[in-house]
Amino acid sequence: MAEFERAAATRPLDRLHCPLCGLPNECGPAQSGTFDTPCWCTAVEFNAEALAALPAEERGRACICFRCATGAASDPK
Repeated sequence: MAEFERAAATRPLDRLHCPLCGLPNECGPAQSGTFDTPCWCTAVEFNAEALAALPAEERGRACICFRCATGAASDPK
């Protein structure tokens, strides 16, 4: 593996918007550029329907927002 590929594999992607709704995903590591930054996503249970709705090319690569992750986006007001 080239040095560039090795470095890229250890940094979060700079995707700052939810691939489902387009709103900011508030991903701490994506914002800071390091996995040393904590993120809200480690403390919530993800909605299985939201994860299933992710486009295949985004799975494991882009963070969804809190509303989509928890199903709050589909809750009636």
